Amino acid sequence: MLNISRALKNPGQSYPIEVALPDETIEVMGDEITLADVCFDGVFFGAGEEINVNGKISALAKTQCANCLIPIEKKVKADLDAVFVVGGDGEDAYPITGYEIDLEPVIRENVILELPIRFLCKDDCKGLCPSCGKNRNYELCTCPKDSGKLNPFSALNSLLSDQNNEEV
Repeated sequence: MLNISRALKNPGQSYPIEVALPDETIEVMGDEITLADVCFDGVFFGAGEEINVNGKISALAKTQCANCLIPIEKKVKADLDAVFVVGGDGEDAYPITGYEIDLEPVIRENVILELPIRFLCKDDCKGLCPSCGKNRNYELCTCPKDSGKLNPFSALNSLLSDQNNEEV
């Protein structure tokens, strides 16, 4: 919690702020991601009955590659521009509680919004062989190329074949 009483008493005066969050493991779209080294560096200032917070966020996202499942780390950077008001609802403005504001959820929310949809170890990751499980980035796989491509309609082909045999 950040004490903002001096910013409310001195509107327009900016105050530097640095916030470091503890490491936290979250689930985003079914993937476990550890947010580490989350740091916010910025300023806050009072503007009438509200507090404005501006600055930069940096973090390290630790997870696994969506294709080959090896552990990876990606740097995440985000801008923060938030407004806090008494009775804020979290959509347009965040709440002020007494003379304090809680920056942790706002910082965390902005980091999550900057996460990629899929984490890949490299852009051209070949993934795992669906038959033998070898990491195709490091090992050659001797499995037939078509073995991993199961047609979801192949069961229907057998039904059609059985039906054609009955008609003859």
